[in-house]
Amino acid sequence: MGIASSSGQAGTRRAIATLAVATALCGAALAAVLDAAAGSPVRDPGSFVEASGSPVPVGDFPSGIAKADFDDDDDVDLAVANRLSGDVTILLGDGEGGFAEAPGSPVDVGSEAASIAAARFDGDQDFDLAVVNHSQHVTILLGDGDGGFSERPGGVVEAGVFPSSVVAADINGDADSDLVVGNYENHLFPPPYSGNHLTILLGDGSGGFAEAPGSPVSAGTDPLWIAPAKLDGDGNVDLAVANLNSDDVTILLGDGTGSFVEASGSPIPVGNDPRWIAAEDLDGDSDSDLAVASEDLDDTGAAGVAILLGDGTGGFAEAPGSPLRAGHAPGPLTLADLDLDARTDLAVTNLKSDDVSVFLGRGSGRFREAEGSPVQVESEPRAIAAGRLDGDPLVDLAVGNSNSDELSVLLNDARLPRCAGREATMIASAGRAPIRGTRAPDVVAGSDGGERILTRGGADRVCAGGGNDEIRTAGGRDLIRAGDGADTLQGGPGRDRLVGGAGRDDCRGGKGKDVVRGC
Repeated sequence: MGIASSSGQAGTRRAIATLAVATALCGAALAAVLDAAAGSPVRDPGSFVEASGSPVPVGDFPSGIAKADFDDDDDVDLAVANRLSGDVTILLGDGEGGFAEAPGSPVDVGSEAASIAAARFDGDQDFDLAVVNHSQHVTILLGDGDGGFSERPGGVVEAGVFPSSVVAADINGDADSDLVVGNYENHLFPPPYSGNHLTILLGDGSGGFAEAPGSPVSAGTDPLWIAPAKLDGDGNVDLAVANLNSDDVTILLGDGTGSFVEASGSPIPVGNDPRWIAAEDLDGDSDSDLAVASEDLDDTGAAGVAILLGDGTGGFAEAPGSPLRAGHAPGPLTLADLDLDARTDLAVTNLKSDDVSVFLGRGSGRFREAEGSPVQVESEPRAIAAGRLDGDPLVDLAVGNSNSDELSVLLNDARLPRCAGREATMIASAGRAPIRGTRAPDVVAGSDGGERILTRGGADRVCAGGGNDEIRTAGGRDLIRAGDGADTLQGGPGRDRLVGGAGRDDCRGGKGKDVVRGC
C-alpha cells in the first residue's frame, strides 16, 4: 500500500520534473496519465447536427416514437407509429447514427396509430410494442428479437373511447409490464364511456392484458399524455396527466394494485392547452418533478414549458424561472442528460416553427436555453425520443415530422473533455450531488472545481477539474489525477495510480498495491 501526503508546487518546472520522474518509475502508462488534461467542461453543450442519411422516410403522419434494442445487437432501434397509414415503421440502428427499415416493416395495426410504447410483455426478453388506435383498441405486437413483429393472438385489447396515448409501467408491482391509456372526450357516448379518463390494463406476463378493478380512472378534459413516476414516496407508480382542454395536470396516486386516487391539490393549473408531460428529478432532491408543454402559457400566445417541482408527497409547485419560453406550438418533449453533467436537460418539439428547443438543466429546477437552440428539423414535428444513437456517450435525438412523413436524426455535437487519453463518459460539476460512477469502467472529468466524485468499481479514469475536489474509488485498477487546486484523492482496494496536480493535494492509497506520485 502506498500513502503520501505533501505539498505540491505549481509551475512549469515542477510539472516537467514530476513528469520525468513518473515516466522513469512507472513507464508509458503513467506518463499518459500525467500528459492528459485534467478535464474541462463539455464544449458547445446542447448543439446538434443532422446525421448522414437523415431525414429517414417513415409512414404517413408519424405521431409517436418508441426506442429499444429490437434486434439484440446493443444498438438503439426505433419504432414509429404512423397515424394516417395505420402502421408502425421499424428502423434498425447501426450504432453510428444510421437507420434502415427492418424486413417486414411497416407492420399494420389498423386505423390511426396514435401512440406507441415499447416494453417486454411476454417474458422472452425481446422487446414488444403496444400501439393505440383511435378505433378504441390497443394492438399488442410481439418482437422476435431480430427486428420482426407480429400481432399476438387475441392481441387487440379494448382501451376506451378515442384513445390518444399509451405508456408502459409496472403498475401493480408484479414485475410484469402494464399499460395506461389516455382517452379523449367523445360526446357520442354516454359516461363513463365518453372519454376523459384513463384505462388501466394489467399485464399477465405472457402478452395478455385485462382491465384493472376500478378502471377507468377519471382525469381532466381530454387527457392527452401521461407520465408514470413515483410521486409520493411510497414506492408505487403514480400518474401525472396533461389535460388538453381543462388546462391542468391531474395527479393520480397509485396503491400498488392498479387502483388510483387523486392527490390533494390536484388538478394543478398550467398554461392553456397542455399537450405533453414528462417526469424526472429536475432539482436534485431525488423527488420526481414535472415538465409540461403548453401551446399558450398565459393567454398572450406565448408558448413554452412549465416546470413543476415535486415535494415527495404528491404535491407540486412551479419552479423559479418557470415557464421556459419555447418555439411556436410546443408539444412532445423528452428529458435526458444531454451534456453529461448528471443534471436533467430538456428538448421540446415546436409544431408550427418546425424546430426543437433545447434547455440545459442547472440542477435546481432552473434551465437555460442552449446556444445552438432551436434546432431546425422538417415539417411539423410531433414526436421525439432521446437515446445514444451513434455510439458515443452523448445522448442524441430522433424527431418525427408529421407533415413531411420523415424522421430527423439529430446527433449531439457537444465536444467532450478528455481524461487520461479518453473521452469522458461523465462530467462532474460543483454545487451539486456527488458524481457516482457505474460498475462499468468510467471516464470522469471534472470541470469548475469543488466536485465530489465517487467511483463504484471497474477500471476507472478520473481527472479532477479546477481544484478543491474529492475523489474516492471503490475498487478496480483506477487512474486518478488531481487538478489545479487542493484535491483529496483516496484509492480503493485495487491497484490504483494517484497523481497529484499543481496544488496542495492529499493522496491516500487503499488496500491494494498503489502508486502515489506528485502529492
